[in-house]
Amino acid sequence: MTKEAAGSFVSGYEAYWRRTAGEIERAIKGSVIILDTNAIVNLYRMASGGREEYFAVLEKVSDRLWVPRQVVDEFHKVRLSAVASHITGLKAKSGAVSEAAEAFKVALKDFARLYSLANGRVSEYMEPLDTAISGILEHVHSDVEGFDLDPSDLASSDPILDRLAEMLDGKVGSGIAEGDLKAALAEAKLRGEQKIPPGYKDWEKKGEDGAGDYLIWQEMLEFAKSVHQDILFVSTDVKEDWFRRQAGFVIGPRPELVKEMQDEAGSSYHHVTLAEFLRTASEALGVFVSPNTINRAQELERDRNQFKLNLTRQVLAASESLQDAIEEREKYAQELALVSDRSRLLQGTVHRLGERLNEATLGELARASMSREADVLSRELRELNDRLDVLVVTVERCDNRIEAARADLNVQRGRLDEAEALF
Repeated sequence: MTKEAAGSFVSGYEAYWRRTAGEIERAIKGSVIILDTNAIVNLYRMASGGREEYFAVLEKVSDRLWVPRQVVDEFHKVRLSAVASHITGLKAKSGAVSEAAEAFKVALKDFARLYSLANGRVSEYMEPLDTAISGILEHVHSDVEGFDLDPSDLASSDPILDRLAEMLDGKVGSGIAEGDLKAALAEAKLRGEQKIPPGYKDWEKKGEDGAGDYLIWQEMLEFAKSVHQDILFVSTDVKEDWFRRQAGFVIGPRPELVKEMQDEAGSSYHHVTLAEFLRTASEALGVFVSPNTINRAQELERDRNQFKLNLTRQVLAASESLQDAIEEREKYAQELALVSDRSRLLQGTVHRLGERLNEATLGELARASMSREADVLSRELRELNDRLDVLVVTVERCDNRIEAARADLNVQRGRLDEAEALF
């Protein structure tokens, strides 16, 4: 962000505007291009054709590529898991398509039968649909079966990793020095608590384990200081601590980040999604990138956000279920305590009445009255004891429900943590 010109209404506020296509093109042509973890990992989530187009773009700018050490650390931790997760997702979507197609066919067949009760025109409805659906399902299943990567193969022989190594060796940061790491984590904590971008969203969820985004940013700042060049960061992360949103639109990188990069390194800072990078690079660099590849990059970003949103909702639902179970147990536990106290009180009263009834000096009228009272209290005591038995079982069931809810919450949190690591 440039220093505000005296009296100017717009100068110095450029970071609040969406970058023009021309500005992004110039950044792609002249800036150092820094790749985030998922901008690299998405190579493993693309079909082979799209992967080759993406590599062609990277090779065109390979002399200006750079990757923070934190990104490389994260990449190697999630590489195989990302492929496995992607394959699982493909199979799940394929299954969902098959189920939806079958449900649609059943519904249309029922309608046709109802509509043409006597004239047997069901086949007129079903034949074109069966043909179309069969073609769709064949295409979907072919895409799933045709995905060319397998984690077990990549564990020992990974051609993508080989190409990345050839392209990026010598272009990787050294990371935060051991002596500076404590101070960097303290700064990440401060930013997380004060909601200073970037990284506070991950810090809110994971504490010190969520410092990765800030460490990447710190590496970028230090690198920019050393090379005195403008920076273009390519990332699939569109959280609010990286991007500024207004009126439902992504405007661009957070103005605070633009300003910090300018103040600390004297460099301009651009931040684009992978889809935008591929689309603009295709025009700016004269490298062919098909609309399918660009669309796939956009889908990966949407899938990432939707998957994490669904997992977050599941964590919330599991947490609410646990809280409901705890509250229900508390309610029955309180009733159990009250009934238990009442039962002990009645037991004492009935016992004392029994002792008095055995007294030889007790008159007949008093004995009859006490006997009736003892019978009433004994019936109440039996009812209380029956209720106690029910409450003890109910509280035990609540304990089991709490245990199951806690286990489910831990599973959902684990899945969300895994997704956070993968995405």
